[in-house]
Amino acid sequence: MRLVYTDQNRLLVEHARNVVENAGIEVTLRNEWVGGASGEVAPTAAWLEVWVVEDADEQPALAAIEAAQRTTDGPDRVCANCGEASPAGFAQCWNCEASF
Repeated sequence: MRLVYTDQNRLLVEHARNVVENAGIEVTLRNEWVGGASGEVAPTAAWLEVWVVEDADEQPALAAIEAAQRTTDGPDRVCANCGEASPAGFAQCWNCEASF
């Protein structure tokens, strides 16, 4: 197993986990319940961690996380279904949820 992501913000860690799982890579979370030890252990030792189960999946997992963290600049996309504009980074319309 290899550590691929950690952060003090649980939402960011859960997002990273979802990104890696959606790439078809098996992961596990560690330190899910260590928060209660905060103050008794080093602060970073209590952060939630995403680990890949197979060592060979480390690089693909890191690449998936990096790709998800990149911002997408560009013009807004206009939905062909409802005509609403959505930011360039959206994969579907914010209003009607149609795919771009």
